[in-house]
Amino acid sequence: MRTRAEEPERLQAAQLAAAAAMPGGVSNQALASAVAAGPGSAALVELATAANGSQAVEGLLHPGVSAPGLGTVGKHGSKPSSLRKGPAIHHLESEHIIPFAVGKQLWDVLSLVVPVRGGAEDRKQTTIMIYKGAAELKTEVDVELIDEFKEQMADSDIVREMAGARVVHDGGGTGDRSDVTRLLADVVSALERVRANAVERTVQAVADENRSVEEGYELSNGERRAVPPDREPDLPVEAEIAQASEAQFDDLMELSEKAVRASG
Repeated sequence: MRTRAEEPERLQAAQLAAAAAMPGGVSNQALASAVAAGPGSAALVELATAANGSQAVEGLLHPGVSAPGLGTVGKHGSKPSSLRKGPAIHHLESEHIIPFAVGKQLWDVLSLVVPVRGGAEDRKQTTIMIYKGAAELKTEVDVELIDEFKEQMADSDIVREMAGARVVHDGGGTGDRSDVTRLLADVVSALERVRANAVERTVQAVADENRSVEEGYELSNGERRAVPPDREPDLPVEAEIAQASEAQFDDLMELSEKAVRASG
């Protein structure tokens, strides 16, 4: 697939042509300086804004390249929770593949203090940078995933049983450690199903965002992030999303184990 780096002359020519169509006109020198500053430069965005909704805006705000930082995997607290630099089509979110609220439910099941956004349990979970639009689409279906997990826990009565087992175990009782282990295994199994489901939903959200056409544009988001007539592939790819989800799953297990030990 061709990229902006491989065909800079073609992309710049398209942007110069777009500028020529601007109401009131924009000098080639001004546009050339903005283009040289990069697809996400403030100067380029300012020129596009000056076009006041004309077709030139579409030409100028076609970055022709994927957003910097897209697909970056790391602990949520080690990177920005979002990136809002450059054109809106490049804006990113640090996404928990397994919804944060599912982790909160895990703590509730273990009879632990429920974590809050921005706390250590949040910052120490692995996330992946995806497009803001994809994150918003994923959030819409995350609510269903969270409700399903809560219902599974409620129907199995794990919360009540775990609370009872923890009382005995934390009080120094013997013979009940197996109950905690058994119940935790049930929770882990349910969480694994959530993880796999969340990966599928995230992959779908990434694909849907890539093919979406924003109001006022003729091309899809993926087409605007590639040199025409190409389209940006669905990024991050499924393998990267799955890897991030597996790392987050391990984080949740480690964090919950530490929390159980600390509360005992």
